[in-house]
Amino acid sequence: MYLARNFGKKQSHGKDGTRKLILVILANIFSLIYADTAEFIKRHKYPVEVHNVVTEDGYILKVYRIPYSPRDSGTGNVSRPVFLLHHGILMSSDCWVITDPGHGLPFLLADSGYDVWLGNSRGNRYSRQHQNLDPDGSQFWQFSFHEMGIYDLPNTIDFILRLTKQTGLHFVGHSQGATALLVMLSLRPEYGEKITSSHLLAPVAFQGHSSSWLVKNTLENALQLPDIEVPAIHPILQEVLHFVCSISWMREICRYILCFFAGGESQHLDNMMVPRIMSIVLAGISSRQLRHFASNIKYDRFALFDFGVQYNLKMYGSQRPPDYPLGSIKTLQPIDLYFAGNDKWLDIKDGHLEATLEMS
Repeated sequence: MYLARNFGKKQSHGKDGTRKLILVILANIFSLIYADTAEFIKRHKYPVEVHNVVTEDGYILKVYRIPYSPRDSGTGNVSRPVFLLHHGILMSSDCWVITDPGHGLPFLLADSGYDVWLGNSRGNRYSRQHQNLDPDGSQFWQFSFHEMGIYDLPNTIDFILRLTKQTGLHFVGHSQGATALLVMLSLRPEYGEKITSSHLLAPVAFQGHSSSWLVKNTLENALQLPDIEVPAIHPILQEVLHFVCSISWMREICRYILCFFAGGESQHLDNMMVPRIMSIVLAGISSRQLRHFASNIKYDRFALFDFGVQYNLKMYGSQRPPDYPLGSIKTLQPIDLYFAGNDKWLDIKDGHLEATLEMS
């Protein structure tokens, strides 16, 4: 705003004025580079809370809350139904709040009277902490989406329900966020009573029909990965990506790259959103997550993690890991599943997951 008001005007502030101008520019740059989910929410004048959830196995997860809408005169003193939104692989809670209030799901839900929570999975930029383990050590990264389903999600749900004094919540999960819910409900079925409704966007379970070039050409390599961190993109590089992809002739290139890695082109993708999306992807994961998905794709199963024959025998009592018991899932309402017909990562043919759930 300072630059806009003063552009074209002769300045005579000398060295002090120059220093102030430089400080203003630097402050604006760093506010963009180091913006987190809370900052994104605050920019739209919505209230935000930040909480830490400690899981049963010691991981510390950061969750964000939009307790009410600024359009609501009742503020935070009214008890509201709860929505929990959970991101997909390589993402974080940022993915829900980069759109404007008229289009962003958390803001729309808050405007509709809901208490909105945004979760984060272990290992991403907001949950790279543990009570005892060093995130720079390999032991910290010995997890996949399995642990997210049996620890992260249920512990986050318990935290939210305890704080809000509610008995259940609505859930929206995208990609791996949906996977975590299926893991939780199949292995900890008692949580089905705490899910008022569930909406799974591109729910990754079975992927045997995936036609993605990345899947076909990196599958075997992914299976050989050791337990290491796939680190989050550096904040400075985030801002560089945002700047580059904002250049008009570069935006189409960025769109092509984004759609290639995301699994397919979409006519519903707003070109103006491409720079924002490119700047918040790659939020940090464990390589074991990739190995777990790769193993399930290779054998067309939705199974627990494959440790190898020797350890599988010790862990599971069989040479191969067992399938997740989706038939044991019981929820208060049917699970809503959303697929895209042109998704190369998750082919519509793998929608037999839906039939499995309907049989339970």
